[in-house]
Amino acid sequence: MNVLGRLLSTAVVLLLIVFAAAWLLNRHDRRTPEEKLGAAINSGAATVASATSELTDSSTVSSAGTALSRAGSATVSAVSKAGDAASSAISEASEDVKAAADHQKPQNRNDTRSSSAGL
Repeated sequence: MNVLGRLLSTAVVLLLIVFAAAWLLNRHDRRTPEEKLGAAINSGAATVASATSELTDSSTVSSAGTALSRAGSATVSAVSKAGDAASSAISEASEDVKAAADHQKPQNRNDTRSSSAGL
C-alpha cells in the first residue's frame, strides 16, 4: 500500500471515530420527562443526605471550628500589625511635617524682613 492509500485509510478511520463519538454524545435520551424528573429528585435527595452526613460528622465540625479559630487569630494579628504600621506611618509623617515647618520658619522671617526693607 502506498503512502497516499495509508493516509486516506487513516483519515477514514479517524472520521469514523469522530462520527461515532459525536453520535454517542448526542444520542437521544429515551426516558420520559417524568423519569428524568424522578432521577433528578433521587440524585438531589442522595446529595443532600451525603452533605448532611458530612456536616454532622464530628471531625468535620471540629475541623471547621479549628479553621474558624485560626482565621480569627490571623485576622486579629493582621489588624494589629496594620494598626502598628499605620501608627508608625502617622508618627513619621507628623515628624516630617514638624521638621518642614521648623525649616520654613527662618525662611518666613527672611521673607518678612525683605518685604519690610523694600517698603
